[in-house]
Amino acid sequence: MKEFGDKVTFYMTNYRNKKSGSTFAELDNETDTIVIYGIQGDAEVEFTDRAQHRASTVVSDQSGDTLTMVVKHNGPLDLTVYCQGNATERLTEYTEATIVEPALPPVYTDTLQYEAECFDYKSIANNRTNAYYHGHAGYMGQGFVEMGTSTTAAIRDTIRVPAAGDAKLKLRYQSPDGDAKMRLRLNGTSTSITLPKSADWTELEVATTLEKGENTLILQNSTSGNKNTFIDCVKVYDYATDDETGVQTIAPVRYSENALYNLTGQRVSASYKGIVIRTGKKLVRMQR
Repeated sequence: MKEFGDKVTFYMTNYRNKKSGSTFAELDNETDTIVIYGIQGDAEVEFTDRAQHRASTVVSDQSGDTLTMVVKHNGPLDLTVYCQGNATERLTEYTEATIVEPALPPVYTDTLQYEAECFDYKSIANNRTNAYYHGHAGYMGQGFVEMGTSTTAAIRDTIRVPAAGDAKLKLRYQSPDGDAKMRLRLNGTSTSITLPKSADWTELEVATTLEKGENTLILQNSTSGNKNTFIDCVKVYDYATDDETGVQTIAPVRYSENALYNLTGQRVSASYKGIVIRTGKKLVRMQR
């Protein structure tokens, strides 16, 4: 809502639908009621729908200095009320903000989650980056990878940890057609794993060792016994940490009061000609 000298504007939004087969149907319009008090004279009400949805309706009723509007909509709209009022005791001075330096955040040492739909991939059946329409409800993130049965099908990502040491991985997957054999490669070391048959999302835990910093993870179909497996994500937990990792100090940057900057924010010398900024003010430096 925004208030002006001669009008009040509202941006209103909602959208509700339900899936029926492979299509979606809008639900009934929802009702919102807006009441404005203290209006002088007659108010005028206008509205415009945004985007594509069922037409909205606005019914207004003014009684004395009170305007009531009943808005029925299933989607966004702009509502404008042209009116003036008799409000008093408006604030005319700004209240200065109190800025408090926040405490340093603790180093994050909990589970790291890598979404399969964001991995590099090759020879897979499908990368479902928006999996809403493809079944397998209950996936995390935006989707999943459908590996297919090609022996060269593989997905790859980089895992980053703060320190070297032992760690555990959890591979979240579905393998509805039976046990699936795969190869898990970390930094070039390959391990054969079997994903037990599961029509629901389930997790397989793998113990491993990670290096400090970047670790290349590749998950590839085996040379035999492949099933069309669905990979949701890889979780990393119980990894080694380092007390020196993370934000330690916040140091303010000090700028000289005489420093000059051009309009793109680049610092320039005193010989620069044109529009410059110094201590927050624009100046024009002319050729002589």
